[in-house]
Amino acid sequence: MRANKCVALALGLLPLASASASAVTINTGSDRGDANLILTAVFNDAGSELTSGSVVIWDTQAADPTDAGLGSYVTTTTTADSNLAAGVVHQSSILNQGIGMICVYGPHQVLTADSTDRPVTSGDAVGTTTVAGQVGTGTGLGVLLRTSGSSVDRENEWIFINPSNAE
Repeated sequence: MRANKCVALALGLLPLASASASAVTINTGSDRGDANLILTAVFNDAGSELTSGSVVIWDTQAADPTDAGLGSYVTTTTTADSNLAAGVVHQSSILNQGIGMICVYGPHQVLTADSTDRPVTSGDAVGTTTVAGQVGTGTGLGVLLRTSGSSVDRENEWIFINPSNAE
């Protein structure tokens, strides 16, 4: 009887251990209050490691991304205001050709191209920039919530992530 319970428990946990991608809503409980984030698992196809706060886009050039079972493919871009904005790397890093989590909705710290793409101010719409992995003034990714006032690239700024993916 005990063996049957262990097998049933293991089979019940099997879906949690699978590598397939799915969106999950988490409650962070951090200094942002009880902000809800929507995260999704992705496959890093950028050619290098992605660091926390990096802006990523959907990789439409990936070889057969839907059949790979690795999650949706993402990469970086040097195109300003890309309509393929996917979200922001949530964890400390995602190894090249590895699986990791990105934030696709909610408040998150994002690397900002303050010196190269006009310093943004709170309330401004933001999008991808000509600096890979960084956000700047534009459209497509979300809205700047709070700024440090710095004019240095790779500054972490609070952005409400809500990609529009509109052309």
